[in-house]
Amino acid sequence: HLATALGMLAIEQGRGVRFRQTAELVLQPGKAKRDGALDSLLRDLARADLIILDEFGYVPFDIDGARLLYQ
Repeated sequence: HLATALGMLAIEQGRGVRFRQTAELVLQPGKAKRDGALDSLLRDLARADLIILDEFGYVPFDIDGARLLYQ
């Protein structure tokens, strides 16, 4: 709830916010990389002033997933 409230406050202030489940965000760059769309995805995420990751502590991810997530 706190993350959602912070995200809504940021939106009210005109900031760009992305809300993602961690599992989705770990898998999405790998798929985008395979499809040749990684640069586009990273540009979209870079435009955000705030990225809120849900369920971060619950998701085990491999080395490649971790590297892409933190890139």
